[in-house]
Amino acid sequence: MTYWRYRVRGDFAQLLSRLEQHNSKGYFMPKTDSIDELTQDVFDNHRNYYYKEHVSLTIRNIFLPKMNTSVPEIFPYPDIDEIIGLMANSEGKSMFNCFHAYSINSNSQNKKLAWEFIKFLLSKKMQTSLTFAGTPVNKAAFYETSKAFFKAYSNADILDYLATEINNVDYLDAYNNYTVFMDEYLNNLDFCPVYDEKVKEIVGKEISHFFNRSMSAEEITNALQEKVQIYLNE
Repeated sequence: MTYWRYRVRGDFAQLLSRLEQHNSKGYFMPKTDSIDELTQDVFDNHRNYYYKEHVSLTIRNIFLPKMNTSVPEIFPYPDIDEIIGLMANSEGKSMFNCFHAYSINSNSQNKKLAWEFIKFLLSKKMQTSLTFAGTPVNKAAFYETSKAFFKAYSNADILDYLATEINNVDYLDAYNNYTVFMDEYLNNLDFCPVYDEKVKEIVGKEISHFFNRSMSAEEITNALQEKVQIYLNE
């Protein structure tokens, strides 16, 4: 146990140090004091920062054909030909998060009814709802919503959300490439971390001292070890 704690603390201290190095090299979006500064930064740097992907919906935009126009994009993407893959942890597992998780209490007196309700929530009808956020887990819903996205952009003149087909070959290719990519992408997701919100809060509060340079990485890890251990013991 002592060795494990030492290794974890050492790894966390190294992680903080690497983040500081990456920040000094400009890999993270800088803090801006106004909308004008933020907008200018977007145009100047084309979002060439590390980006934590919270929802895979953003990936669809990368597959859209580039517009042949001299007018700058409102939200430009880097001019690259390769789509980034998944980042695996030290154990080779690729992490994912979910917006909603459904479960049935083992002590429930209505397990059958609860299961029927969960199946309804996972149905194509519910997963294609306009209020749904994220990538549908229902396959039929995934393909339908994905096709609807590219159909809306396939009209060269306007965003046609009522389009019945993808009427532009470039956008049809984009849709096909996107679905092929996402099939592999989603099949490689295999790790959904479960964490304690209180521990997350403690970590977030403590590491702020590192980034404002009031404490070193080693001091932060020692303080975190003590505070988290006290919380867990309680």
